[in-house]
Amino acid sequence: MKNINSTASKLSVLKQLCNLIPGHALSKLVREHDSQNDARSFSPWSHVVSRIASKIIHCCGLNDRCDQIDIHSGVLGAIRDAT
Repeated sequence: MKNINSTASKLSVLKQLCNLIPGHALSKLVREHDSQNDARSFSPWSHVVSRIASKIIHCCGLNDRCDQIDIHSGVLGAIRDAT
């Protein structure tokens, strides 16, 4: 029986979901809400990717989300240059 890595499959679902979001849509929303100056070390796109990832991976809190993002930073970086 083949052993499937559940985290890897969740990250491929994350990539598919992020590919459904048009690149210009987020930029437009950031301009409309004048939130480009609110970002510190995170880009708005990275924030969206981390929020979607936390829902898919079932993170319990901010610390759990930060740990998961740190662990999977290489894979997340491949999703349209999320930092």
